Order: sequence, then C-alpha cells, then structure tokens
Amino acid sequence: QARGKENWEQYKDVCLFHADVSKPFQLLNEIGDPMKFNIVTAWEFFEHPLPEEIPHIIQNIKNHMMPGSFLVGTINLSSGLHHRCAKPHEWWDDMFMKHNFEVLQYPFSTSPRTNMEFLHNLYQSKINPQPGQENMRFVDQEVVREEFNYPVCYRLKE
Repeated sequence: QARGKENWEQYKDVCLFHADVSKPFQLLNEIGDPMKFNIVTAWEFFEHPLPEEIPHIIQNIKNHMMPGSFLVGTINLSSGLHHRCAKPHEWWDDMFMKHNFEVLQYPFSTSPRTNMEFLHNLYQSKINPQPGQENMRFVDQEVVREEFNYPVCYRLKE
C-alpha cells in the first residue's frame, strides 16, 4: 500500500487533485491573477513522464516562474519500468538549457525532507549574496544523497 494513501481517500477533490502537468494549465491566486514563484521544487519527478512530454512540462513550469528564479530537486537516473525517462544527467542539463535555463552547480545537498527555512536561505543567498558568500555551499545535514539521484539546480534566465 502506498504511503499517504489515506490522505487521498480523505482529501481527494477537496485539496488533493490529479493533474497532468504535460498539458497546459495555469495556477491562479484568490482574485484570479496568474501565480509566479521564485523557487520550484521537483523531487524524483522528471524521470516518470515520457521523454516527449518533458518539453511541455518544462514550459508549464516556466510559465509559473519569475525571471531569475530557481528550479531545484533531484532526478533519479536509474532505469526501471516506472522511470520512463531514464536519461543521463547531460541530457537533462541540455534539455533545460534549450528552455532558457542555466545550469548551476548544485550548491547543497537536500531532498523533499528539506524545510522551507533552508530553501528560503538558499534563495536569499543567490539573489542577495553577502560579501564572501558568492561561492558558499549549502548542505542540509539531515539528508544523505543516494548515488542514482542527480541533484539539479537550474535558474531561469532573465
């Protein structure tokens, strides 16, 4: 049984919804204005869609990002029936560069367990670095990276 299954039983169509992120969509705030984000996270997600769906997914993500914002997360590079887009890390970097992202050195070790304070500090350090912190590496001590996870940090160009 999948972890969290009871949440879907209790909250389906209340605050949990299924969506196909390869199809066009738009997130709107309470007054109907499009929402834009400074940080988008994707943990163990991109390896699941089909390769031909990836460009549409990246475009949908870009539609919800502010210029200069970050996409951070991990891509599992291991093959398997449920990993329909098991590609090498060079393929992923090239795909994001084709969509106007720059590839940044992954400056931290993190996972879905990372807290919002950690991500906020990372974002602040990148948009407003203090003298001497330009090349600072952030490490979430609670996380141990697995070898098959490719940690990504892409920045949407201005």
